Order: sequence, then structure tokens, then C-alpha cells
Amino acid sequence: MPQMAPYNWTIYLTLTMIFLIIMITINFFNSMNHSTSKTSNTLKNTEFINWKW
Repeated sequence: MPQMAPYNWTIYLTLTMIFLIIMITINFFNSMNHSTSKTSNTLKNTEFINWKW
């Protein structure tokens, strides 16, 4: 891997972008699921937010 030393920043940038896109999509689908059944999952939503942070 010493040959790819000057290109490590691009690899890290692409990995971070992929990770952010995956997290955004997961959060979007979770918000869609919670919006459909918000009345029954209010406690689960608050517990999930507290656990995430």
C-alpha cells in the first residue's frame, strides 16, 4: 500500500461520503416508518433518540 499514499485522502473521502449517504437513507426510512405509525411509536422514538445521542 505505499504506492497509494498520495491517494489516501480520496479513499477516505469516498468512504465517508458512502457512510453519510447510508446513514441519511436509513434515517429517512426510519422517519417514514415512524410517520406512518407515529401514535403508537412515540415512546420508541424518544427512546431511540436518547439512545442515539
